[in-house]
Amino acid sequence: MEAKIAKYGLFGAILAAIITAGATLYIHYDKKELKKEEVEKATQEKSKNTTSVNVKEITLPRINTELDSSFFVEFKNESYNHAKDIQFSVNFGVSEIVGCETQPINHLNKNNEFKSSFVTFTLETLHKQDSIYLYCLLSSPNFEKITVSGGNLTRTTSYQFSEYNSKNINGSSSYLTFFKVILSGIAVVFLIYLSIALLQYLHKIIAPRLE
Repeated sequence: MEAKIAKYGLFGAILAAIITAGATLYIHYDKKELKKEEVEKATQEKSKNTTSVNVKEITLPRINTELDSSFFVEFKNESYNHAKDIQFSVNFGVSEIVGCETQPINHLNKNNEFKSSFVTFTLETLHKQDSIYLYCLLSSPNFEKITVSGGNLTRTTSYQFSEYNSKNINGSSSYLTFFKVILSGIAVVFLIYLSIALLQYLHKIIAPRLE
């Protein structure tokens, strides 16, 4: 009878440990999501009184090939005001420019031979929460610097190639972080299980001697 009670007590303790670990993981990620929402809300409130155009997305091939490399960047007006007379500039450094265009409307001359490594264009108006996209073909997949300036912007946006590399490296580690948290939860469960098993074992040895 005592053995059954001890057995059920052990299973109950393990189940409680699993539930505790699951609740801990849930709270961890729930707090993370809440914090993200708070930051986004604060950003939206702040942008009501400012005008900012940011670099939202950049796409480049990971390796250089014999074929031309594609370059894509999205510029987004994340404020609640229209951006006026904004200048966009990309310095491609050692990469030779084969051709470029902007979308949804092309603001670049189709006959431009792009003799330098710079692409620059000015946009009269970029409406609030709207985007403009730059697409280029290059001799190699890299750039040096992207700049957004002028007009009624609150600040000049500058984005370096080193930031692009750093973001990609750090972004790939998010899955590792998730698995580390999961493994930590499992480790806690096993430690609790081993502790309970050890206590049960010691109880069996010591209890008869105390009677």
